[in-house]
Amino acid sequence: MTFRPLILASLLAIAGCSDKAASDLDAAKAAAYIVFGLEEGTSFPSFDDSPPVFQQTSASPLTYVADNKNIRMAVSVTKADDCNYGFELVAKDGTFKFSFDFSGLSSVAVVDNPGGMGSAPHGTSLAGAKMTCDGQQSQEMCQVFKSAEVWPLRFNDKDPTRLPEAVQTFKNKYCKGKAA
Repeated sequence: MTFRPLILASLLAIAGCSDKAASDLDAAKAAAYIVFGLEEGTSFPSFDDSPPVFQQTSASPLTYVADNKNIRMAVSVTKADDCNYGFELVAKDGTFKFSFDFSGLSSVAVVDNPGGMGSAPHGTSLAGAKMTCDGQQSQEMCQVFKSAEVWPLRFNDKDPTRLPEAVQTFKNKYCKGKAA
């Protein structure tokens, strides 16, 4: 009796699972970039001389952490399905949990922040996306987004001109046929 076919089938199944895990991670990274401008090495908007820089600390769930003597923030992203992503933002002020449904996303742009003084200088316009917030603490951010379709916290994106192309890739590769 030979075990070669069984071993080969097992290896192929494992390879397929790892391709899905890699694809899910890439999709979560794309969602983090679309909403926050967040990727490895992105800095937190701060008046500090040395703003903290986000580093990826976990792949499942995708988690980035920025930390220095004044600020600590963690952002986690979880893929629910091809177009729906959950976010958890943990900061000194508390934990904010929300999700975005990108299936109706029609246009994106980096915009001046509607929050005004004391907030990040830029936000992300996500026309057509739907936001759902979990918990009382997250409701204020939900109201800001729902009133203007602008997510009010965009980190110091290294190259914001990439946003439209990143969204188009996201639509073509992950949220296929669902986003406008």
